[in-house]
Amino acid sequence: MFRINKSLDTDCKPTVDTSENESGSIVRSGKTSKDRRPSPVVNKTGCARTEGYYKIPPEEKRKYVEYGIAGTPYATAAAPAPSPRESRAKRRELKARMADDNYGFNPLKSRERELTIAKSPIHHYGLFTLEKIKSGEFIIEYTGELVRQSVADLRERKYRATGIEGSYMFRVGDDTIIDATRMGNNARLINHSCEPNCNAKILNVKGAKKIAIYAKRDIQKNEEITYDYKFPIDNFDKIPCHCGASKCRGFLN
Repeated sequence: MFRINKSLDTDCKPTVDTSENESGSIVRSGKTSKDRRPSPVVNKTGCARTEGYYKIPPEEKRKYVEYGIAGTPYATAAAPAPSPRESRAKRRELKARMADDNYGFNPLKSRERELTIAKSPIHHYGLFTLEKIKSGEFIIEYTGELVRQSVADLRERKYRATGIEGSYMFRVGDDTIIDATRMGNNARLINHSCEPNCNAKILNVKGAKKIAIYAKRDIQKNEEITYDYKFPIDNFDKIPCHCGASKCRGFLN
């Protein structure tokens, strides 16, 4: 009932490759002609250790890897170049974003400036830069504890009673103060100057008010970081200023 096609059965059989090795014995190979692999490259000197390293191209390496592992190489199509009109639009958008103070301000991701604390001719210790900073660049964030005005007044009296010289409080709103006296970073050591090299800006970052210190002009290496405290005028309790600027007002308030 069943007829076997011998010609078809013969075609499916693997070709047997008989060859003699050095010992004279016959070596049989059951691989098909499609599975045969090319012979390795013969070294010119006869010894691989005496030759240098020759980089094998990926196409050549693929011959020695199994088909299922190597896969089929696909050519990646190059992305089309943007038109001149699109390039101009992207440049205008980038300039508009860079003009905004909030652009690029993320204290956790911004590059930290190389700053150090040292003796200051203005007042006790100050913050100095160990690198050149260009005008308009972000330097450091003024961090601290966010409290209300009533809490800040109580803390200020407590600090004075315990002998703490001065408080490190920065107003960011009508009833919001950042107290960096006990929970702050090195930005609290920035001294006042009537001719400062930095500006303090209050930014609104994701609904939270932040204080960022930006360079007002180009700042040289080893120069002290300063900004204007802008204290309200007080005719009774004057705080003397020792910034040494040519246009020093004489008092902080």
